[in-house]
Amino acid sequence: ENSVFKLDCVNALNNFAAIELTDGKNSTAAATYLKRAIEIGDEGMLNKVYVNYGGHLATIGDDDGAIEAFIKGFLINLKRGDYQAATAALVRRALIIPKVAESAEEVEQTRINFTARIRDIIKLANDGGTPSSTTSDLFNVLSKAEDISIPRLSNTLYDWTTG
Repeated sequence: ENSVFKLDCVNALNNFAAIELTDGKNSTAAATYLKRAIEIGDEGMLNKVYVNYGGHLATIGDDDGAIEAFIKGFLINLKRGDYQAATAALVRRALIIPKVAESAEEVEQTRINFTARIRDIIKLANDGGTPSSTTSDLFNVLSKAEDISIPRLSNTLYDWTTG
């Protein structure tokens, strides 16, 4: 468990999962690899794992799980100072919308929430801030105890969106 090879194992599991997800081969195997990486890895090792896991969960329709994974990836990358990866995880979280609305009111609420998330990302990119300063559900999986300061992300948002 405290092996010098732990990071190598986490990275290998993440890479195996990425291959399965990229080729659309076996999402069960991918989920198994990612869950195992999360089990054995220390938080700082899991920045890419959580983002891949969020992508997998979003693909299979587990929106709540995907949101939580993307936010975890965002927070780890933010702590590591990797603002480009943090921004990418945050944008991917913002793009998650419910798959099927049951009424016109839900459609309108989804539109309002999505618009608010995008506005909040642009605000964080330009000014920085904290999750509690946002008005959308972008950070709905964070407790008040996890209210962190987010630095200005504008250059990384531009870099991420323009490739």
